Amino acid sequence: MKLNDAVAVRKIGNDTIAFVVGESRVDLRQILRLNPMAEWLFGRLSTPHTEDELVEAFVAEYGVTAEAARKDISEFLQNCAELGFIEDI
Repeated sequence: MKLNDAVAVRKIGNDTIAFVVGESRVDLRQILRLNPMAEWLFGRLSTPHTEDELVEAFVAEYGVTAEAARKDISEFLQNCAELGFIEDI
């Protein structure tokens, strides 16, 4: 999976937001304020990765358990897929 090519990520003040850009406008239902974990994942998803690769890298980066990382990452990816932020390749 990877980020949809129509996704833009911007830093606004202290916040990082992501949104899907349509042909002529931004759909306000598709805007996310990214926390540090989400920002890290979005950075990784600029290139294709499996969920297992993301979990492994997250555990190595942050020292959390694989179980905790998998739960949070799986939930986040599912939400992102439903909103059109990521695509399977």
